[in-house]
Amino acid sequence: MDIDTMRFVENIKKAVKEKGTTVNQMLISCGLNKSFVYDISNKNVMPSVEGVAKISNFLNVSVDYLLGRETPPQTDAPKPPILEKYNKLNHAGKRKAEEYISDLAGNSKYTEEYAEEISCGKKRNNVIDIMPYLIHKK
Repeated sequence: MDIDTMRFVENIKKAVKEKGTTVNQMLISCGLNKSFVYDISNKNVMPSVEGVAKISNFLNVSVDYLLGRETPPQTDAPKPPILEKYNKLNHAGKRKAEEYISDLAGNSKYTEEYAEEISCGKKRNNVIDIMPYLIHKK
């Protein structure tokens, strides 16, 4: 199977830019040699299947996209501001943000289920919670 290595490298760079990271950060996160992309583009080294799969997973794009067999993912949709902020974080910052999110998600006070319970009358603990219902009840 022939791989257009120049297109492969170009697609990696596009996806890296879209993700808001760098090629170097991607390679470190994927556990790949820092010369992985350089070797492919300048030394005609064929990428390993494992390396392509790791990059595909990290960049959240298909292997077919990286190999140039598929159109690029839609990038017209605006990114949520929180995602843009997350993408600006370094590796340690991303890990810390993920810890915070995990902690919040594990606390029922901050979940959708809790909000649903309050609106259905299951957790009416104070006057503020029940005020809207008292006003409409005559």
